[in-house]
Amino acid sequence: MGKDADRRRVSLWLFADVAAFNLAILTAFAFRLGRSSWAFNFAAYLEILPFALAVPLLIFALSRVSKTDWVNAAVEDYITLLRPVFFSWVVIIMVAYIYRTGTAGRLPSSVMLMTLPLAGGYILGWRLLARRLLWAGRLRREPRSLLGIGFAGASLKVLRVLAAGRYRLLGVLCDSRAAVGGDSIVSCLGGIRDLPRVLAEYDVDEVVVEGTEMHNSNASVVLKACENAGVSIRVVPTMLSMLTSRAHVEMVGFVPTISYGPLRIEGWSALVKRVMDVLAAMVLLVVLSPVLAFCAVWIALDSPGGFLFRQKRVGKNSKCFTLYKFRTMHTGSEHKGALTRRDDPRITRAGRFLRKWSLDELPQLVNVILGEMSLVGPRAVVPYVADRFDEFERITLNVLPGITGLAQVNGRDDLAFKDKSLLNLYYITNYSAFLDLELMFRTLGVVVRRQGTNGTRIQQHPAHKAASASAAVREPVEAGNAL
Repeated sequence: MGKDADRRRVSLWLFADVAAFNLAILTAFAFRLGRSSWAFNFAAYLEILPFALAVPLLIFALSRVSKTDWVNAAVEDYITLLRPVFFSWVVIIMVAYIYRTGTAGRLPSSVMLMTLPLAGGYILGWRLLARRLLWAGRLRREPRSLLGIGFAGASLKVLRVLAAGRYRLLGVLCDSRAAVGGDSIVSCLGGIRDLPRVLAEYDVDEVVVEGTEMHNSNASVVLKACENAGVSIRVVPTMLSMLTSRAHVEMVGFVPTISYGPLRIEGWSALVKRVMDVLAAMVLLVVLSPVLAFCAVWIALDSPGGFLFRQKRVGKNSKCFTLYKFRTMHTGSEHKGALTRRDDPRITRAGRFLRKWSLDELPQLVNVILGEMSLVGPRAVVPYVADRFDEFERITLNVLPGITGLAQVNGRDDLAFKDKSLLNLYYITNYSAFLDLELMFRTLGVVVRRQGTNGTRIQQHPAHKAASASAAVREPVEAGNAL
């Protein structure tokens, strides 16, 4: 019954997409009515009507964007809709000009130029309503159930972030039950070999597997059990699998070899990213100049000292630069500890407000214009942390650090340092301009909801622990909830 309902919803989604696309064409005709008669304009649409219905129907169906649930972020789902909209528009233009019969049958160019933005707006608009009203209500009534496999200890945080607001987490299967027993939220339902029994006893919609479990004998057990039960699988990748995601086979002579792409952002991608950074940073500095001036004056009046905090950070290719932030602590007090704590007495009254809304990060827009940082990228770290990076963490130094990034909008301080490194690695290997735009929009939501702004970390990097234990900290850290 559930699968039949899903099929009906997919058909309705397709019908609504096609209807929205054709409504865009009709709206474009309506805008053109003042120039000539309705009959003259509308004749062209009637001639291409079969194609206007069939082309978007076929392209949207092949693109598989008419799904009945959304587990991804909203921006990511909406971006996937732009491709079938564009291809449908291009094909219909080709059909209109190939299949014209005289002047009356020619589709006006102004109509087709207006159709593309209108179609994108209509389709994204009704999908937004569907996501907000239909799916949100359905999720409250019948949330999809999720079963975790192999998650234990600190990785349980990743599982909870993945499931939050999207799934009803049934529990986990883990061979080391002691690593799960201390968690009051996630229950252990058995070992990994118990998967067939658990799938038979519980109504499981999806299974998510920690990547390390797919590199041992458990992989065959998981794949076979899920295939027999008809349950879909998701895998949280390991750092090694992330590194090999750009691997492809090349023939050298007649010998097949595996070539690995560079783990950095370069070429046209780097140029587009840099142009976006400079333009966006300059616009933000102008638009936010009253906010910047207010923050600077408030800091100066609230406590003695300058309004800027300067700190040495490690950037691209391990080059150090001076990072700018609004000062949020009493002058000189940052030397008393490596990291801030919840309700840290060193934080000023103005600083507490700035940290709460991440306004202390705004001066880093200057670092972006200077080419030392990017709007989106891995978090910039202090030198003594970078010195302790392992081989995987050091890959994050191949790109410019960012004001915000994938790790900052997916848990922030609720994630362990290794989990943040994994997300940063994913960002580097899967960079696109659309991904940057998505993360910028998601950052606004994170700031407004103040997620992860408690100024604490569930797991420090070993270098932080060493610095905290040392009497003389080599580099003062005014850290906390920063985006």
